[in-house]
Amino acid sequence: MYEYMLRRYQKNFIVPSVMLLYGIGGRYNNTDLGDRTVLAEMITYGKAYYFAKHMMPCTPDSVFIGYTSEEIAGARANQDMIWKRMIEDEAFYATSAQVKQRYIAERPKTYEVGDQAPGRIGTWVGWQIVKKYASKSNLSLPEIMGLKDAKLIFNESGYRPGEK
Repeated sequence: MYEYMLRRYQKNFIVPSVMLLYGIGGRYNNTDLGDRTVLAEMITYGKAYYFAKHMMPCTPDSVFIGYTSEEIAGARANQDMIWKRMIEDEAFYATSAQVKQRYIAERPKTYEVGDQAPGRIGTWVGWQIVKKYASKSNLSLPEIMGLKDAKLIFNESGYRPGEK
């Protein structure tokens, strides 16, 4: 197993990983199973991370997503570049396995974006979109988790990197 995956097999990752399993499962995370876009997967994962963070607010973001603190810092610092690349690739509404592999799947880096973009960067962007939507909508956690429409969350979030 690769080092970037092995680091998530330490004790401090066990309980946050269980929270993510609850957050990703259909019992709490309502999703449109017919929507096979990258955006739908991004928002599904984003809601799972949002759920887990609410259940364990003192746990660092890096533990939930399995990034090092340097990778989190790199993702934050390069949000504009990540966003630009996803738009250039027309990734949000893509349904191809190749685009999903590039932005959602397990890999050490998202090489198409650059060395500062860790793997699974689409799931991290999805989390940022959900957080932005939650702050604008003032909905409760169960209400957010109950939303099926990924496009609604995406559009109404107004998420654009670099904007406060």
